[in-house]
Amino acid sequence: MKIWVISRDKYLKRKIELELGNEHEVVFDCEGIADALIFDADSQDALPVFDGRIIKLSRSEESDGAYQLPLPLGELKRLISKKDGALPLTVSKNAKMAYLRDKNIKLTTHEHALLSLLISGGGSYVSREKIAKNVWNGASDTLINVYVHYLREKLEADGDKIILSSRKYGYKINEKYITEDAKEAKEC
Repeated sequence: MKIWVISRDKYLKRKIELELGNEHEVVFDCEGIADALIFDADSQDALPVFDGRIIKLSRSEESDGAYQLPLPLGELKRLISKKDGALPLTVSKNAKMAYLRDKNIKLTTHEHALLSLLISGGGSYVSREKIAKNVWNGASDTLINVYVHYLREKLEADGDKIILSSRKYGYKINEKYITEDAKEAKEC
C-alpha cells in the first residue's frame, strides 16, 4: 500500500515512516497514485483533492474530524488497515484519552484507569472487586456504577453497546471493540 504523507513537521514524518515503513510504501512527494493520505492539519493550510482514504492529524483539540496527536503506538497502523473507518476502542497510556472511530474522548483519571482495566480484560468480565481494588484501592458499588455510567455516556453516544455488565461477573468491553493485541495479552 502506498501512503502519501503531507506535513512540514520533520519529527512527525519520521515517526510515520518508522511506524509504517516496513509494511507500506511511505512517500512525501506523491508521484502517481497513493492508496491513503496522511494529512497534518497543523502544518498545512488546505487538504488536497484525493480519492483514497484520508487520515487527518492535529495537535489542536478544535481541529474538526482530525485524530489528535500524539497517537498511541500502533494506532496509525490500525487507522491505515481499517477499510470502513470503524476502529477498535483504544486508550492512550500517557494522556487521559480514549480513541473510538473518528473521536478523541477526554477522560478523567478514574475513567482512564477504569477503561484501561476493562480493555486489559481482553473481552472477559472484570469483577467489581478487582475494579474497586485496582482503580480506587477500595470503593463502593455505587461509585463503580457512577463511573461506568460516565464512561457509557462518553463512549456509547452513537447507540453502540460497548460496556457490558453482569450482576454475577462484573463488567467487560464488547469484544468487537477489543484490539487483537488486547485479546492476545489476555490469553498469555
